Amino acid sequence: MIIRVIQGGLYAGFLTFGSISDIRTHTVPDWVWMGVAGTALIGMKLSSLPSMLLGAAAVLLIEVPLAVAMKDRAVGGADIKISAAGAFLLGWRRGLAALIVGLLLAVLIMPVVRAIRHEKQDTRFALVPFLAAGQFALYLI
Repeated sequence: MIIRVIQGGLYAGFLTFGSISDIRTHTVPDWVWMGVAGTALIGMKLSSLPSMLLGAAAVLLIEVPLAVAMKDRAVGGADIKISAAGAFLLGWRRGLAALIVGLLLAVLIMPVVRAIRHEKQDTRFALVPFLAAGQFALYLI
């Protein structure tokens, strides 16, 4: 139990820092996703490794083509790396669910935020906070 609390605290810390950094600068230092991936190793069972690797690979297979297809850089490198690191920690089922939840949150919330701020609908926004919220929600489940 204490290991899960330590892991969760570190995970929340990395996700929070990454979210704040993305909001402020639209960049996230590489040590954030590396920290998330490292946190996955805390208390890891060797039997979980295949699911963890499959989760990271599945997220990469979804997001990399998406990033390449979107010429306006709607999905950036930090978004991809944090999603893959989170899926590594969560395993493939919860990792993919976290990606879906995070993207849905962004799709549902950002149009409202943009309307309130009177911004154009194609204005860039920080995606990491939404991905982080989805990941941590699935971590708690």
